[in-house]
Amino acid sequence: MVLIWQPFSKTFNELLLLFALFLDVVPLGEGKKQLPRSAGASETVETYDKYYNYVDLTNRLQSLAQSYSHIASLSSIGRSVEGRELWVMRISVEPDKDTPGKPKFKYVGNMHGDETVSRQVLVYLVEYLLTKYGEEARITELVNSTDIYIMPSMNPDGFEKSTEGDCDGVYGGRNNANNVDLNRSFPDQFDGTTVKPDDIPEVMAVTKWIKEQKFVLSGNLHGGTVVASYPFDDSVSHQRQGYYSQSEDDNLFRYLALVYSHNHPVMKTGQPNCPDTPEETFKDGITNGARWYDVPGGMQDYNYLYGNCLEITMELSCCKHPPASELQKEWDLNRESLLAYMEKVHMGVRGFVKDAVSGAALNNVSIVVAGIRHNLTTAKFGDYYRLLLPGTYNITAVAPG
Repeated sequence: MVLIWQPFSKTFNELLLLFALFLDVVPLGEGKKQLPRSAGASETVETYDKYYNYVDLTNRLQSLAQSYSHIASLSSIGRSVEGRELWVMRISVEPDKDTPGKPKFKYVGNMHGDETVSRQVLVYLVEYLLTKYGEEARITELVNSTDIYIMPSMNPDGFEKSTEGDCDGVYGGRNNANNVDLNRSFPDQFDGTTVKPDDIPEVMAVTKWIKEQKFVLSGNLHGGTVVASYPFDDSVSHQRQGYYSQSEDDNLFRYLALVYSHNHPVMKTGQPNCPDTPEETFKDGITNGARWYDVPGGMQDYNYLYGNCLEITMELSCCKHPPASELQKEWDLNRESLLAYMEKVHMGVRGFVKDAVSGAALNNVSIVVAGIRHNLTTAKFGDYYRLLLPGTYNITAVAPG
């Protein structure tokens, strides 16, 4: 792979110095030490056969954060309508501070409160990353090189109202406590903002979090079928189904969706065989969101258009809230996909943009890839991470002045 660097002009050349452009995956854990586990916290062995309600979830996450404080930090980014914390587990070396050159990745689950597999699977993922760190080279490298954020439940109020065994969502819990669908409430590229901020504290907290953190790659986990869906989720016409709404990074999004799908034994077949829609199939287990059905105000499009982040949506199970006896199976089906997708945060081009004279880091500098009309911007250390498929690119860093 070759990178062609052509500055816009001598003015930009004098202002900006672009360093450390790397193509392909950078070695993940090079030069990092394995840190010892913290002592003094009791830990419950995972059984994979029960759902955690809000109190259980809180206790479990707090216990894990205490036991693995060298690589885990638990915080809340806000509260739900009914005052429940929106917990996020941050997993990384030195998890309480930002590190230059380390891309940020996130998973968000249980956005619809009655779609519950994601909530549990993300708890299991947290446990897996923490317990395997220092034991498995792959996990150690991933944690050493990545700033990982995992939110098991964006809609804890809805979860408390949902009913185990309710596969079709007929008993409630999908929406937040103000009866608003959180995945129709983000600012939309065609319709703008359509929901009162006071009705959606969960969405307001997540949009603030997205803008502050400048995540690079993200997954939004749902339930109701088995497929990986990618932007765009809606179109200007809002045609209900069948309209392929293509983003500037369409090929890249297709690739990322295939990474998840092809590592999932059921998803990759493209035949979920869901009882309520037995005829529904998805070629290679992926779909363009709007082509499947139009979703205005969705979170994945917001991430891409306004958040500097590429996100796809993973639908994990036909049954939205299956019996807890199914949780071990769902974890086994999704574990490799979750890990393989996370590792793609390291693909493409990365580097730093600094002032040519002072060497000061320059944030909010646009990273322009010729031929792709979608620019990302640098983070607070002047660092950028532009996910790209293998190829030859003309890349320019641009800032005012």
